[in-house]
Amino acid sequence: MKNKYFIYTALILILFVAGCKSNEIIKDDVNGVSGNFNDAKSDFNDLFLTSEYETKYSGDTSEGSVAIDLKLLEITDNQIVFQIGANTHSVDLSPFDLKEISVLEYEGKKVKPSEAPSLSGHHSSGKLVFNTPKKVKEFKVTILGIPNIETRVFEWRLE
Repeated sequence: MKNKYFIYTALILILFVAGCKSNEIIKDDVNGVSGNFNDAKSDFNDLFLTSEYETKYSGDTSEGSVAIDLKLLEITDNQIVFQIGANTHSVDLSPFDLKEISVLEYEGKKVKPSEAPSLSGHHSSGKLVFNTPKKVKEFKVTILGIPNIETRVFEWRLE
């Protein structure tokens, strides 16, 4: 009788541990995203913390919407570099081409990005780069068509 009790207890314990482990695997592979999302999120946040400039935000992750975070990382005599993050719970980001739907505006000029990350899945990030002929102090980035905000405008005025 004691052996039966021991075997049943051991079996329940094994099933419990296996269930907990499979739940961790599922959490790390939600929506086809493999790996440890928390590590990727930490790396993403570190990029946002390394710049002296303020992060600009637009939108949220509610149903049918996308949160966009844009952080000015670097401005030089010929380039403006941003870190962009796109996060959602319900929208597939892959149809949105940042090279086509983003524009930098300064001094009456409009420039498309020379470099932009490919958006995919529900969480994407990368560098959004615009080439400029000189260092500019006042500019804005406009991103069009990402749900649920048709026009997103991020503005900077530097000293």
